[in-house]
Amino acid sequence: MIETRFLRNRKLIPLNKLTDITIIGLGGIGSFVSQYLTIMGFKNITGYDNDIMKDHNLSSTAYPTSYIGKNKAIACQDFVNKFGEDWQSFKAIDKKWTSRDSLSLYNIVCTDDMESRKSCYKAFLKDDIAKVLIDARMGATTIELVTVTKNHDDYMKHWIPTDSIDPAPCSMKHSLFATTTIASLTVSQLYNIIVGGQYYDYIWIETIEVKEEEL
Repeated sequence: MIETRFLRNRKLIPLNKLTDITIIGLGGIGSFVSQYLTIMGFKNITGYDNDIMKDHNLSSTAYPTSYIGKNKAIACQDFVNKFGEDWQSFKAIDKKWTSRDSLSLYNIVCTDDMESRKSCYKAFLKDDIAKVLIDARMGATTIELVTVTKNHDDYMKHWIPTDSIDPAPCSMKHSLFATTTIASLTVSQLYNIIVGGQYYDYIWIETIEVKEEEL
């Protein structure tokens, strides 16, 4: 380990508790969360995604242009390894997560639809190892965060089917400021749980007010 790497936060963040975490979905939110957790000092990160990086993904992900055409899981592994050390591991799984796949102690869901998120939640309830599930959702200018532990669970109170969500205009589906804001909040929520602090079970923020006017 680089001797002074964690000098400024070693009394704040307990590295011995940053053990195993799974990130399901490595697009906009997942790419930044993976980067942040690696920098934070997580030892073992597992990431699931079978999508391919395309040109339009560049405006809301952490990946540079050189990753266009590569699988997001493999791209994420290569990308976050640039921020980590040899004692840290990122395991890239080039497939969609299913209920047959395992979870970790901590789990973050960043998939594209509500049904896959609910599937992760149901698996979380049955998994004895999994203790925390954070569901990070994002619109064009809004962010939504649902945090669940085995002791506090209001997940279904904040779940609706994908087809019940009003679609954003095609040119406003994602924004970088919303992506980075929810990624930071996700890591903050996780940190508060790890250190036994207070956290919010539900967060909804409109990052900017957008009004459409008829011309």
